Amino acid sequence: MRLREKRVTILYSYDEVWAKPEYPLEHHMEDCLQLFSKVKHFKKAIAGTIAERANIEAEDLWSSAFLTTLLHDVGKASIPFQKYLRQQGEKESHAFTSFYFVNQICSNVSKLKINEKTTGLEALAVASHHSPLHPLKFEEGYKGVEEDPQILKDVVRRYLKDFAAKKATEYVGKVTELDISFPQTYNDIYESFALLNARLRTSRTINNDSVRLPFAFLKSILHYCDWYGSSREFSPQYSPDNVESRVLRYLEEKEKKPIELKKFQEDIKPLTDAILQAPTGTGKTEAATLWADKYTGSKKLLYLLPTMTTCNKMHDRLKKMLGCEVGLLHGTSDYMLATNEEYEGQEEFERIKQSLFCKSFMYPCTVATIDQLLFTMFNWGRWELKLLNTGSSAIIVDEIHAYEPYTVALIVHTLRLLRSLGAKNLVMSATIPTVLRDLLQSNLELTSICRDTSCDNRIRTSIQLETSDEMASAVQEIIRHYNDKKKVLVICNTVATSKAVYSAIEDIKMVKKNELALLHSQFIMRDRAVKEDFLENLKDYAGPYVLVATQVVEVSLDIDFDVLFTEACPIDALIQRLGRVNRRGERPPAEVFVYKQTPNADRVYDPAFVQDSVKQLYSRGRSKLKEFELTEIVNDVYDREDYESRFQEEFKKTRALIADVQDNLCHIYRLTVGEKMLQQVVTRESDYVTINVVPRDYADRVLSLPKDERYRRVEFTVKVPYYKIKQNLRQPVDGVLIADVDYDPQLGVLYPERDTEAYIY
Repeated sequence: MRLREKRVTILYSYDEVWAKPEYPLEHHMEDCLQLFSKVKHFKKAIAGTIAERANIEAEDLWSSAFLTTLLHDVGKASIPFQKYLRQQGEKESHAFTSFYFVNQICSNVSKLKINEKTTGLEALAVASHHSPLHPLKFEEGYKGVEEDPQILKDVVRRYLKDFAAKKATEYVGKVTELDISFPQTYNDIYESFALLNARLRTSRTINNDSVRLPFAFLKSILHYCDWYGSSREFSPQYSPDNVESRVLRYLEEKEKKPIELKKFQEDIKPLTDAILQAPTGTGKTEAATLWADKYTGSKKLLYLLPTMTTCNKMHDRLKKMLGCEVGLLHGTSDYMLATNEEYEGQEEFERIKQSLFCKSFMYPCTVATIDQLLFTMFNWGRWELKLLNTGSSAIIVDEIHAYEPYTVALIVHTLRLLRSLGAKNLVMSATIPTVLRDLLQSNLELTSICRDTSCDNRIRTSIQLETSDEMASAVQEIIRHYNDKKKVLVICNTVATSKAVYSAIEDIKMVKKNELALLHSQFIMRDRAVKEDFLENLKDYAGPYVLVATQVVEVSLDIDFDVLFTEACPIDALIQRLGRVNRRGERPPAEVFVYKQTPNADRVYDPAFVQDSVKQLYSRGRSKLKEFELTEIVNDVYDREDYESRFQEEFKKTRALIADVQDNLCHIYRLTVGEKMLQQVVTRESDYVTINVVPRDYADRVLSLPKDERYRRVEFTVKVPYYKIKQNLRQPVDGVLIADVDYDPQLGVLYPERDTEAYIY
């Protein structure tokens, strides 16, 4: 046991106690409470829902949220923390000290109870308002520490009596008992924290309704008030406004003429929870935002997509369209925003705020990968704010066809919960098999289906089946179309095949270097971004071009080629590929050549689905198929009974996984990296693990970046299959994982060929 330190005689008067440098504690709390009434208006509906599920009055839930906000920084009234703010000492956890007082006060007044005992959720929300909540979070720093916390007792008493008590009466409408005792040692505080966590872990009656949802609510309200209060932004925009008029103006500027909405865009507007099916390039995104218009003023807008690239493009598009702050969240979104010229020159505080708001779905509109929402079910990341914000959102899930049954099952579980909290759901894609559509409709109570039928009889392509040959045999034909001044798109099912075809074309030397490109997932992020930006501007290029790619082009790029060469694939994937030629259907049918899938792609696409898709195409007996005929093939290939049984199996599995993870976390603790790996928590199933590495050629450049530019490290990372790279990994250096492999800006990652190919695309 350590000897108690002699009390330091340095004192600070009430007005000298800062919440932030030269920013008095009481002033900060005034700013936070100024936001409280506004947030209460925004969250009124979801508060009522959560209170009902927790079996308490909404007024009592708001009382707990108010006390959480009012008292969250009282622990800053300590000598060590005040010295730290003045750069005279080491940082100390004020949340830890604040927890002690909040726990005392709320144990007497809180209506949030388990087995007739208060849950302490208010105190736990305060304890974790700057770091993840875990039952052992303060153990290393404070367990057994017998030093005096040196709390400024007179300041705390005056704050509670002269400020907090009056504000409680003003905001909550009743007198709140704020008497407290003071800890003698840091260990006193730790023991109270440990006892509260032990009560949660040993209770047999905790669940989503009594613990998880109220805790998420308290954290959400606290962060709204604290973050906006700290930035002194007192009139935050909660949701997009005037959406329909903004969308119409955007379309008119884009088309440079007056716009008349299409029938399906008009039909979608009055619907509530719905499914939208519309071909690529017909205005599906605009229809989705028009659907959300009726919720402006009360709900946020959340737009979810399958890939980071699609998110980046949609973020820029919606920002222009909606005229409000639009958040962006995926694996590299911090980097994408930091390097956006619109945000150059931001102060560090603004960059931190932007990152926090994006990661919490705080902006009026947020674009994110679907995984960022699904992980809230496993308490990963800032799950509390995401949960409360999406529970008050109009949610658009695009490209639903792109997900396997496991991910679809997770999506259904998540949207069902959010719908019960007040969210509205729109699920959409160009191709939705009837069996999937029916499953979504029944499981999510999607009462309406809106379908664009205007293109049913459109013929955009002429499909020629060359499935007795592999793509390697097509090289001369590809060059012939290039010589005919065509823009030629070649899509392979694996990285290995795409490299081989690209190299074969390059070796013949009949295609100019600046008119030939390769695109797949195994380029460092900087090179891939440059390639994608160039390709999206290729429509303005008058000359011929050859792009060899993998399925990364299916949903991520706005490109329009003249001719398509593709390996055979499932019909829904093929339809996405067809959407990359003659995109608007304004030209004569584009030629499409379908070749046999190479054997090394069998783990990318189930051979049975590929063979059935080809069989169905042959059965039509002609090359020029109408849009509705392609939709019929989708329904024929995806057998109702097989798909439905697999979905039901995954639905049970994911429900059990969610319940198991949440139970292990006592419903409120944040999932750690170790726990995530141990319980195999993933949002998309895969036959192999992928990791992000830096190829050795860029190691020195990455490690030499100054501290304020380390966010640029991601520019030089590439995602590769672990089994292909495990023998070439170095020990991490300063958090950077370096692989001893070659890298070519034209070909991507180069590693020795092995018996098994890379199945990532």
